[in-house]
Amino acid sequence: YTIGHTILTVGLGLVVAEAILASYSFMQKYLRFLYMVPMAMMGVAVGFIWNYIYHPRQGAIPLFVQTLDPGRFVNILGNPDLVLSAIMLVGGWKGLGFYTTIWMIALLNVDEKYYEAAKLEGVGKWATFRHITIPLTKPIGMFLLLVSVIGSMKMFAYFWVMTEGGPGHASEVLITYMYKLGFKQNAFGKAAAVGVVLFISVLAFTLLIERVIGLETEYERAV
Repeated sequence: YTIGHTILTVGLGLVVAEAILASYSFMQKYLRFLYMVPMAMMGVAVGFIWNYIYHPRQGAIPLFVQTLDPGRFVNILGNPDLVLSAIMLVGGWKGLGFYTTIWMIALLNVDEKYYEAAKLEGVGKWATFRHITIPLTKPIGMFLLLVSVIGSMKMFAYFWVMTEGGPGHASEVLITYMYKLGFKQNAFGKAAAVGVVLFISVLAFTLLIERVIGLETEYERAV
């Protein structure tokens, strides 16, 4: 879930931010409104909304699938192979607005002279993105990666509202397991141990990202 959530929020957020900035100016305010709407909603409310969207008999997605393949019964949240991806999509949809907003701020702060110089040199769009945009927005990207990893590893609302860790523990994460141990089984010692494991996991991911990507800015190197 953490890997998928990070790709959907940090990765797709950058793509959406680039697309909005590249669109016509009169469209930008409407596009910004669209991606900001989910961000203003509470996590529990988002879970209930997507519960209805995924509902096997009344949900929009199963009904759409049934129009393409009449007679097929689709139970997304009841399928162990689909449930985690379905919740991953919900988390990405909810968080995309925040990550897109931060990416847009980072992109707008890149000095236009670098893009102008690249254009004069005949550098392609992909090379410009790779060698100018990415290095100069690396500190923001690092920040968003850490926020996404930490936030996804402690996510509780979607999992509990939509599946409670089911079916058959297919969507069970550390924090739902910790909640069940502590508040349903009164095994507070085990719940505390799971909390320690969760803390160590978050710390390990954070240190790994810092080691692989680094925290330093690459502004001077890009220049």
